[in-house]
Amino acid sequence: MQAAQMEISFQQKMKGHQKSKFSQEEDQKLASLVNQFGENSWNVIASFMDGRNIRQCRERWRHHLSPSVSNAPWSTLEDYILDQKYAEYGPQWKRIAEFFPNRTYINIKNRFLLKQRHIERISSQMAEISSEFLALKYVETKALNNRMKSNKININNEYQKIPVKKSISIPESPKEIVEKECEQLIDPAEYIFNEGDMTLYDFEDDYYRLIYGE
Repeated sequence: MQAAQMEISFQQKMKGHQKSKFSQEEDQKLASLVNQFGENSWNVIASFMDGRNIRQCRERWRHHLSPSVSNAPWSTLEDYILDQKYAEYGPQWKRIAEFFPNRTYINIKNRFLLKQRHIERISSQMAEISSEFLALKYVETKALNNRMKSNKININNEYQKIPVKKSISIPESPKEIVEKECEQLIDPAEYIFNEGDMTLYDFEDDYYRLIYGE
């Protein structure tokens, strides 16, 4: 009997094994063999599983098919405990599994990695959205600056169209006015009769009195 078991064990070690996921038919067959031979007869069980070795059969049963393993969706509390224990122990999955009676360390590890991928995907999407938003704001800001520059040029052009009043010269003094006007008058030596009293008066003297009030 012992020699037969050793031969089976040797054959299982030499037998090539698949790395693909267990099929539904394989799971059903494995569960049936475990019920028939028990959870400690993996050499015998593996001999009936074509393409599967002892380790694959044992881990498939213990981590996925055993009735003691919970495959229920993870609760918020479980996720919280997982985060806390990972922060405390790091990737020591077997150590962390001690706090989850119905979860295997493989299930716990897969759950943590799934959450990490989800967080990374969300972060990547947020970074992409942020980049697109900044690019859009840059385009809008540049367009606004261009419009402001254009409006400034138009305003300057409109101001240039407004006629500018010519500078007004400072009025000349009364004396300058008199002198200029006198240049255009008749000779001061000539006299003009006042039709009222027929008196004679000097035009230049009268003009000075008119201007200066003398």
